[in-house]
Amino acid sequence: MDKKTEFPTLTELKHSIPNECFESNLGLSLYYTVRAIFNASASVALVYAARSTPFIADSTVLNALVCALYIYVQGVIFWGFFTVGHDCGHSSFSRYHSINFIVGCIMHSAILTPFESWRITHRHHHKNTGNVDKDEIFYPHRGPDDHQDVRQWVYTLGGAWFVYLKVGYAPRTMNHFNPWDPLLIRRASAVIASIASWCAAAAGIAYLTYTYGFAKMGLYYFAPLFVFASFLVITTFLHHNDEATPWYGDAEWNYVKGNLSSVDRSYGWFVDNLSHNIGTHQVHHLFPIIPHYKLHDATAHFAAKYPHLVRKSSEPIISAFFKTAQLYVKYGAVPVNAQHFTLGEAASSATKSA
Repeated sequence: MDKKTEFPTLTELKHSIPNECFESNLGLSLYYTVRAIFNASASVALVYAARSTPFIADSTVLNALVCALYIYVQGVIFWGFFTVGHDCGHSSFSRYHSINFIVGCIMHSAILTPFESWRITHRHHHKNTGNVDKDEIFYPHRGPDDHQDVRQWVYTLGGAWFVYLKVGYAPRTMNHFNPWDPLLIRRASAVIASIASWCAAAAGIAYLTYTYGFAKMGLYYFAPLFVFASFLVITTFLHHNDEATPWYGDAEWNYVKGNLSSVDRSYGWFVDNLSHNIGTHQVHHLFPIIPHYKLHDATAHFAAKYPHLVRKSSEPIISAFFKTAQLYVKYGAVPVNAQHFTLGEAASSATKSA
């Protein structure tokens, strides 16, 4: 796709996807919730049992390998926690607001994410995806508001997620823990309730840390939490950035163009399964009401009808991330009056003028 592409309307795009793809199933949504909790609990039990056996306990190398494998797998499972809450935030988990709120708070608080304030800023991201002037995070910076130091956050992986929760992404800053932030104040009571849930989870984690020590909690909880946050940063960044991903100025942007700029990526069967198909991002962005377990089917129908609009990358994730991050940090500054921007074009222009 390029800037001359003719885009269908959102209604036309919706007609390419069967109606049943837009219908959530509460029983199935709860199944994935219970499955994620079971997987997390089973992982803890299995690694504890494995490390208690003399065969592994007496081997530094085997113990380290078991711990590393656990941290990775549990991090992916925590990412699945996030995706369940993510469905709750979009009301694709169920059509019952109270159930969405309760499950969302439980699943997100378990991974130290304030559900309601995240839900609000994430919806703001969906409403402005691909808009240089209004998007939420990992957008190129406009002219005099160039913040290369902020773009460098992407290199901190999971660290960028926790910093974003506290201060937003400059120059559009906000605090997910402040119910009176201008973006949150209309839902202040719900934000306060979800922050209370976050505080309860944080208190429980603090108690467990005090009881069992930081070393054990570092292994069983904090290290996987960082892996989850790193996956979240990598996927959020790569779903909205590559060399050819178009960004639009506010005057040129519209919902369809902006959300079609999202990039589908696979993270391998194992990760895709435990993270609940988060890589099927284009159709999710167009129609966030579609539950995660119907995204593959919906994407297939969309691709069959509009193959020229599909934006998908099969590039290996790690190499894609570091290559694109380097482009983003170095060239992610949009000229003041530009209404169309890609990192590839910016890099090419810089090379020619050098």
